[in-house]
Amino acid sequence: MGKPRRPKRHQRALPAVAFVVALAVALGGCGGGHRSRAGSDPAPSAPRGTSTTSAGTPSTTSTKLDVAAVTALVQTWAATYEAALANPATPPDLSGIVAPSYLPTVAARLQQYAAQHAAVRPKPNSQHRLAVYDVKVEGMSATATACEVNDALLVNTTTGQVLGDNTFTAETSVSLERADTTDGWRLTQISAGPTTQGISGCALQH
Repeated sequence: MGKPRRPKRHQRALPAVAFVVALAVALGGCGGGHRSRAGSDPAPSAPRGTSTTSAGTPSTTSTKLDVAAVTALVQTWAATYEAALANPATPPDLSGIVAPSYLPTVAARLQQYAAQHAAVRPKPNSQHRLAVYDVKVEGMSATATACEVNDALLVNTTTGQVLGDNTFTAETSVSLERADTTDGWRLTQISAGPTTQGISGCALQH
């Protein structure tokens, strides 16, 4: 009889890479599971997104400006984190977008991708989109909800093997803060909500 086969060692499962929800969701292993936006090698473009607030039209100019600033920050985060996931070993500076208390979480997730030689690539004819809504601002704190349709490819940067190729819709709660009214908003927490296969869920409403 031959030597017994040693069981294969599986890499630690990588999280879904929706650019807003990526820090909050872990779905599937490297052989499949939910993956997010990416495809060919060209530099990723900023996500196409719309912004609304279910709380109605803000009553003051300052509130309108705050809502617009929060919405823009969430969209900027999605685009910047997309670029980071495309090259997690040398990500862009995120300190202007992410609060110091949350930066270690972001860095650890990017290191996880880099250690497994994994990165995202934009899919040709991508159906990716991002909507930001339910923006609420209270003093120096704010929350928002983001709905993202994501169809990225997750690839092995060494072999070129596609590790994941699924389309999914993720809804996420985002928390932000600023030091004072002259300071810019920064991300402090991302909490995963419902994640569904295909273009579904919140994407059918926003």
